[in-house]
Amino acid sequence: MAVTKAGEEVTEVRNAGDYVYTFTGKGNYTGTKEFPVNIKKAELIVIAPNATKTYDATAAVEDDEFEELTYSGLQKGDHVDLGELKVVDVVTVPANAINVGEYTLTIDVTEFPEQENYEISKTNTLPGTLTINPAAPVKISFHKDAKFGKQYSQKYDLSFTADDLAVEDGELIDGLAKAAPLLVLSREEGEDVGDYTLNINFATTPKATAEAVATFKKNSEDVTFGTGTFTIVPLEAALKVSIAAASSTYNGKAPQLAWADDLSNMVVTGLPAGKDKAGIFTTLPTITIVDDDDNVVTDATAKS
Repeated sequence: MAVTKAGEEVTEVRNAGDYVYTFTGKGNYTGTKEFPVNIKKAELIVIAPNATKTYDATAAVEDDEFEELTYSGLQKGDHVDLGELKVVDVVTVPANAINVGEYTLTIDVTEFPEQENYEISKTNTLPGTLTINPAAPVKISFHKDAKFGKQYSQKYDLSFTADDLAVEDGELIDGLAKAAPLLVLSREEGEDVGDYTLNINFATTPKATAEAVATFKKNSEDVTFGTGTFTIVPLEAALKVSIAAASSTYNGKAPQLAWADDLSNMVVTGLPAGKDKAGIFTTLPTITIVDDDDNVVTDATAKS
């Protein structure tokens, strides 16, 4: 008996294809008889690989982030020849696979090379899973040149831009321009001249929806914030201080005038609206009496 495949004699009948078994008579028998035998290709189902990456604000997945392709129906010891194809060439990553989470990967087998023993199913494939893990922790703080403050008694706001911020530690994948609209500033309470702690935190405003903030938090393993300084400086205002009209009885000495405990005899003009004169002095001004020539009066006979 001889076995041929495509006109060539073979010694092993294992792979898919058309074979011809030829039997030749011996002894009392002459002639030959051929028997065609067809071994069909087995169906092979390709299973999309799993993949894992760290959040990078893109839907790109590198070849080395994919696991190997696997197959349903592949016989033990066999392998699939992909030729020049790489896994990344045949796996479809969803366009929305950007934020931290799990996404379904599909496989496109239309470009697979023909296999000797397997018919790759074009309609029956199995999905894989892409897992995107959070980026490393990051700390957002204030830029060294950022200045926040006001003059005493003046109104203020805590508006800011991305240029006022800085990444103190770690790497902010999304960038400060994207982060800034999701943040809000607040400061330590106090209205007196001095320095107050300035804080950064997440906001929920029309520009920073709860969903946007939640997504931003999810994409980093941990987001923390540094602190800055809000400085209140003395008011640059022209104040005029005088004493209310006063009189005394002659006693041979120059009158001794003093501020009332409640400063009721102090007249201050130029104060900001809503501010009380009692809060503007750390040291009360000295009272002197001068004559018509602006000379300080030192004895009781001088003009008052």
